[in-house]
Amino acid sequence: MKSNYNINKIKDTISLSLDFYKDMSTFEETKNKIADIIKTVEILTNWKDLRVYKGIIEGFFKVAKETFGLG
Repeated sequence: MKSNYNINKIKDTISLSLDFYKDMSTFEETKNKIADIIKTVEILTNWKDLRVYKGIIEGFFKVAKETFGLG
């Protein structure tokens, strides 16, 4: 992620289609889903904290590809 991004700009650009709301039975459920989306965006802004896990995951898939001859 770029170092000069603005989290509010990301939040403001989130737009959901009407299909997103179609299966929602209550307003609270809709509100919770939107809050989850915003929380995910906020977690992704701290990507530096996730670098360690990225390396582990990439290593796992590299070994798996070599093991099964997929690479």
